[in-house]
Amino acid sequence: MHKSKYFELLMTLTKKQLVEVEQYFVTHNDKLSLDLFAYISSFLIKKINERKLSRAYIIEKVFKNKIDEKKLQKLLNEGVRVCEWIIIQTVIQQDNAQQYYILANHYQQKSLDKYFKQQIQLLNEALNATQESSSKYYMLHQLEHLTIQHELNYNQRYSNYSKLHEFLQTHYEIESKKIKCLSQINLRNTLVEEPLNNNLSFIYKELYSLILQNEETDYLSLWEKFRSISSTISPDDLRTISVVFVNICIGKINTNHSDFYEHLLNVYIFLLDNNLAFEASGNLLPAFYKNVITISLRLNKLDYAVQFAENFKNYLPQEEREDVYAYNLAHIYFYQNKFDEVLKLLASSKFIDVFFKLSSRVLQIKTLAELVLQDEAYNNVLDSNLNAFKKYIYTNTDINESYTANYKNFYRMMVKVISSNKEDFPTTQNEIQQTKPLTEVEWMLSFHKRWNEL
Repeated sequence: MHKSKYFELLMTLTKKQLVEVEQYFVTHNDKLSLDLFAYISSFLIKKINERKLSRAYIIEKVFKNKIDEKKLQKLLNEGVRVCEWIIIQTVIQQDNAQQYYILANHYQQKSLDKYFKQQIQLLNEALNATQESSSKYYMLHQLEHLTIQHELNYNQRYSNYSKLHEFLQTHYEIESKKIKCLSQINLRNTLVEEPLNNNLSFIYKELYSLILQNEETDYLSLWEKFRSISSTISPDDLRTISVVFVNICIGKINTNHSDFYEHLLNVYIFLLDNNLAFEASGNLLPAFYKNVITISLRLNKLDYAVQFAENFKNYLPQEEREDVYAYNLAHIYFYQNKFDEVLKLLASSKFIDVFFKLSSRVLQIKTLAELVLQDEAYNNVLDSNLNAFKKYIYTNTDINESYTANYKNFYRMMVKVISSNKEDFPTTQNEIQQTKPLTEVEWMLSFHKRWNEL
């Protein structure tokens, strides 16, 4: 028994920790564990008696043969678990920064904003008062990561990752230089720097190349590689990687690579199949809901779009549910050529997200343009909407330049199309194809052709 893990752990505990072990068994009314603890702990301060600490002796003398060897082992295992828990608690109690981080993380996940901000402030103050060390910068990185996660709960579009990267880089550089110094003064320098051979690192590296539009990285082969190792990757990284794939596809689509619609839908289906599409609250983000329906419509999967809209409507955040559902239903109506229904739904909806505002305005312009083809009386309404759209995209500061360019080009090409004549058709058609980024390029090419045939 004196060589058991339980006894050896008890030998390392302070008096305060020993009291906490005893109190734990008392609180949980665990008499057998309490009896075992009381007997064993009596040998912590006196010479070990191997006979009296033997398993057979304890079963006979302490428990009067009311337990067997198997039950004794369970009691020993429980004792080890309690000791280890108290050791962990002791360390955490001595580390204020770690306590603040644990609580801040909990409040962030549970959307308890007021308490989250309090803990973040306490964590920030604790770290600022800490002496320089690599671990300080790792904790600063964790603090910044929590702050960004909190911001993303309310703003899915923007985050500043500069500080996050700076703190992580500082932590890495300190540790790396430390290891290199120690290796140099070691009796034998065994430090060999080799390329990383890690699947997760490889995926992120190749994704970064794709974002930079490095043609050497093949999208499909990387996607298949990712899918093949996805069972070995944590849910957090699975989701992050999938979100990056989503944005790569969107970027390609915005630069007129229509084949990426199918790729994008596959990523969304992957997220749904792996239960990664939902927020901690159980909600589905309006942008996710909208994108799945939009892509399905572009791929002529109208039945899937209708089914998805109905099946996942109730997963939308309650405060936005009706408006988001209305917009997407309007989009479905557009593909069904129910243009009057589209305008009714858009007129009755008030969108919070800036990209829903942009999308709804684009959909309204497209709908009016289709109606102009049927009735010239809609010309003035279309012109008025185009002017309002121009003002919105040129004065709105909530949209970054890469997205703004997309919608500015849409406005510019729409004006050019409705101002063009038959002689301009080849030139204008070519300009639409060459303009990047340009949203709704396929529809605009179709509309321009039909407009030219009037």
